Amino acid sequence: MSPFISLKRQRGVGLIELMVSVTIGLLIMAGVVQLYLTSVESQRSQEGLSRIQENLRFTSNRLNDEGSSSGFLGCLPRLDDETRVINLLTEDIGLDADGTPQAANFASSISGRDGSGINGTDEVFFRFALPRSIPLAEDFNPQSDDELTLDTSPHFKFAYDAINKWDVAVLTNCNYAVVFMVTNNPNDNGVVRLKVGPKAPNSHPNAGQKNTTTNIDYPLTGLKNTDNKGQIRARLFLAGMGGYSYEVKLSESAKETNNQGGSAQCDADHPQYCGLFRNGQEIIDGVVDFQVEYGWREGNLVNFGNASTVAASDRWNRVDRVRMDLTLSAIELTGTNDNSSTKRIQREMSQVIMLKNPVVEL
Repeated sequence: MSPFISLKRQRGVGLIELMVSVTIGLLIMAGVVQLYLTSVESQRSQEGLSRIQENLRFTSNRLNDEGSSSGFLGCLPRLDDETRVINLLTEDIGLDADGTPQAANFASSISGRDGSGINGTDEVFFRFALPRSIPLAEDFNPQSDDELTLDTSPHFKFAYDAINKWDVAVLTNCNYAVVFMVTNNPNDNGVVRLKVGPKAPNSHPNAGQKNTTTNIDYPLTGLKNTDNKGQIRARLFLAGMGGYSYEVKLSESAKETNNQGGSAQCDADHPQYCGLFRNGQEIIDGVVDFQVEYGWREGNLVNFGNASTVAASDRWNRVDRVRMDLTLSAIELTGTNDNSSTKRIQREMSQVIMLKNPVVEL
């Protein structure tokens, strides 16, 4: 075969073929990139939704547990008689309409404030003693004594060891309940002191609170009293912080950003900087809105109203249910159109909580 004929038959890739090949390659690459971006966006959306759902479950359980426990004061029934609850804590820390402190106003098991939080969000207060209790060993006469002697036998030692200075406690004999602050560090002798002042330090959750009086008009009977004439022996119930407040505030991550020179703010366009706080401590972030209404019965009808309505109607002691509406947002950008202004997934939760200890009308 002639070498010239062989050369004529050897052909390379033409320009048209090359352009077609590059175009096809680019189309395939674009599809791969688009598939990758879609996968990443889907993963972000799924992670954001999962986090919201987890926060919703956590918040729902916490609010339900503490909200439904509101009003528990040991064996004292919730009667329509505020004189049965003797509140020695009257320091001005977030006042109710009647001037008593919201954090420890056990005369009312629940209360709130409208629009007191960021972006017009509400604040709600739940009050209840913890189920752990310790019997009073010796009689207590507040007119002549400032020490409560409690039973520290092995059965109650665990509960006694849980008492700390500045804790709120409830002493009740089923007819009356005395709410006060522990003013000493309890030790093995079983003594808890009840003195006027000083205030709890700023580092404590009960900061600023104190006993402003020890004026109790009747003695309380202890276990060792063998001549109690049918009186019920008193028990001390732990209450820790006394009341539990929930409100929306600037999140801790936003504060950290601002401390580094940023300008983070909690609003509808920046939900990632909003947090739901329990007694001043953040429990979840991304809470866009928090609205609370309170329900009470009038005959066979159930009325709902905000805190101002309840206060104006003088029905705080009649509230037997709470309706809370929350809007939660994902922290990370998800690229979804759930919220066109923030590009973050948002979900709403509405929950009605029934109080286990409603007030009984006398």
